[in-house]
Amino acid sequence: MWGEQISKECAQIAEDYKRAIESGIPSWEGDAAEAYRAKATEIAEQIQSLAAAVGVSQAVQGFGQLVATVRGITRDLIADVVGEILIAAGAALASSWFTLGGSLAAFTGWAVARGGHRGQDRGQDLQAPHEARHDPEQVQSAARGRPAARQAVSQVR
Repeated sequence: MWGEQISKECAQIAEDYKRAIESGIPSWEGDAAEAYRAKATEIAEQIQSLAAAVGVSQAVQGFGQLVATVRGITRDLIADVVGEILIAAGAALASSWFTLGGSLAAFTGWAVARGGHRGQDRGQDLQAPHEARHDPEQVQSAARGRPAARQAVSQVR
């Protein structure tokens, strides 16, 4: 992966620079030599810390993929509920002439209850990734077989 290569290169550059400090100027003495060695060692340590920063960026990237997965689950939830409601609304509207509007009243109650029930069920599914931050298997099971979710979880591993 690109980030791992950058991390390895930074670590190698830091090591090479440390060796150059130790072996490149052994005969140089005095205050200027000590100041140079101290500053060069500090620079080598900063280059070494860049290698660790690349690891942090990979973790952030993984969490971004997890957020995208949860967002996809939420979008799917909304699409499912809206689809169900539209189908039921059509049926209620079509039969409203026969029921004198009773089907519309029944549909309204059903739609509110259905949306609330569906939201509660999926809310528990969405809570699973939060509770299972360190267990991608639980996140994947919360995604309920969605291909995009499986792909994102496998990339986080």
